[in-house]
Amino acid sequence: MKLKAAIPFFIILSCFIACDSHRERASDYFEDGNYELAALHFEKAARLAPNDWDLMYNLARAEEELENYESAIKWYTACLGKRPKLKEAFLGRARCYYAKEEPASTIIDVKNVLSIDKNNIDAIYLRAKANMADNLYFDAFMDLNRVIHERPDEINPYYHRAICRGNMGDRSGALRDFNYVIGKKPDMGRAYFNRGIIYQRGFKNRKAINDYTKAIDLDYEKEEVFVRRGFCYLNINETNNACKDFRKVRRYDKENSKRLLREYCK
Repeated sequence: MKLKAAIPFFIILSCFIACDSHRERASDYFEDGNYELAALHFEKAARLAPNDWDLMYNLARAEEELENYESAIKWYTACLGKRPKLKEAFLGRARCYYAKEEPASTIIDVKNVLSIDKNNIDAIYLRAKANMADNLYFDAFMDLNRVIHERPDEINPYYHRAICRGNMGDRSGALRDFNYVIGKKPDMGRAYFNRGIIYQRGFKNRKAINDYTKAIDLDYEKEEVFVRRGFCYLNINETNNACKDFRKVRRYDKENSKRLLREYCK
């Protein structure tokens, strides 16, 4: 009878030891940036300890790093089932929704974070980016001002504020922000591209061309870059260069390339 009674104890003990082993290995892998193995061992540990919210949270973090956003959302949600007021889990899930281009869901989880911590700057910044995705540039602009006030040394908020300013018609303010960003991060291709848009809107075609070219040189190669640069060339009567860019559009959209060549390169 004593032996039979001891068997469940040893089973529980072995599960605890195995779970602890997987947790430690997962944590080490996560710290080393090996998120795939971290996720593997966090999941093994979570299966052994299905009520451990910390394991669920860390598994979600690993899946998020791997850009497995659906899985990350599932585990953040499971974690919140055990810890309904864990703001870090709401924030993590909000990041995943934003990455999946679901701004409405992002905003819902941001509200959950701010109901717990009304001054959470990470949540406020994420709300700004979600509002930008919904073209709510003034709301985003107000949040970004607050983020910049609290974190003046971070560069990305200035970049996002520049985009807001440009879309609100404040070209001079947008240029100030883009100039600041590029001065701090001269290898940021998307900043040159978006500054080029501001120059193009102000009919400064040569400056726009220079910025689009710099963006391409920095591997920011997208269809819109070549289309925009092509139209800038047309505006300064450099049709041959414009047509070269419209031909390059073929890499991304053959039909759009054909249309542009048909209309402007006869």
